[in-house]
Amino acid sequence: MIASQVALCACDLTPTSGTPHGAVAAEPRIVPSPAGLPDFATIAERNVSALVSITTKQHRAPARDAPPENDRASVERGFGTGIIVSADGKILTNDHVLATATDADISVELADGTRHQVRTIYRDERYDLALLQLDPPRSGIHATSFEETSPRPGEWVMAMGHPRALGNTVTVGVISGLGRTHQEIGAPADLQPGGVWHFLQTDVSINPGSSGGPLFNARGNVVGLNTAVLRGSRGELEGIAFAIPSPLLLHFMDEISAHGRVRHPRLGMVVQGVRVTAVDPASPASRATLRAGDLILAVKGVPVRRYQDLLYEIEIAGMDAPIQLAIAREGQAPITLEILPEERT
Repeated sequence: MIASQVALCACDLTPTSGTPHGAVAAEPRIVPSPAGLPDFATIAERNVSALVSITTKQHRAPARDAPPENDRASVERGFGTGIIVSADGKILTNDHVLATATDADISVELADGTRHQVRTIYRDERYDLALLQLDPPRSGIHATSFEETSPRPGEWVMAMGHPRALGNTVTVGVISGLGRTHQEIGAPADLQPGGVWHFLQTDVSINPGSSGGPLFNARGNVVGLNTAVLRGSRGELEGIAFAIPSPLLLHFMDEISAHGRVRHPRLGMVVQGVRVTAVDPASPASRATLRAGDLILAVKGVPVRRYQDLLYEIEIAGMDAPIQLAIAREGQAPITLEILPEERT
């Protein structure tokens, strides 16, 4: 059996010398092809203008034995993908696409071939997401539309991106699985172990440079942001890719639009699996009478089986209303508790 590893697919580093926020979105009217398959060609045509190619300069410390005059070795060029999500040119991508680059080191190329500078609106390592803005802003740009719910395994999906900086590329496959965790995809070093990882798994062909690109469903709506690929021990692709699901993408953008940042909720409990093992006495969980030993069955009516399921559902529930937890408590009938979260520091 060959061991596998996960590679984030955004930055191919080569040494060198529902539509949010008032976007002008397409209204796909997708009809099945004669063979009964989704009309992927039309989906691609209607969304190609919302796809951008991202180029970054990553400044690295030169090798100790490098000649003093050889400063070219300290700069690497990275490539990734982004999607336009608003009519004035806001761009969503993976945080790891940008890595250590500053705004001066980031440029994007639009579908019309023009290249533009950007400014960073917000970056979040916990989600591995970043929101950029064309600088200066533009108006009337076509933006993608988003699906509000996650797809089901077996659904057709289509990825668009710029693999290996080749330019717009379209690949097709299906959703293979849901809720893949940081550990399950190989715990890549670029992703925080404590991040909110609840990836879609797909067999769509994804390669370095494609991270930050959209994953569309058969209706032409974004269901995920392509983020990582699984590779074998020799670096070979294994046909398994991972995408951040659209509910988290929408939550990320809504938080920034409303508050200028992402507020991460905290309930104040320690959980093993979905069983509460401890409760902070000064926390929202304690004020809602959550107890050690309680088993959390569902969040806002959505069943949870694992810690990452629980974390994901609490995260996308947000900070603005009490979160309903269905609880099984020893010796009692199931109960529902409402906990108003506080912001994680």
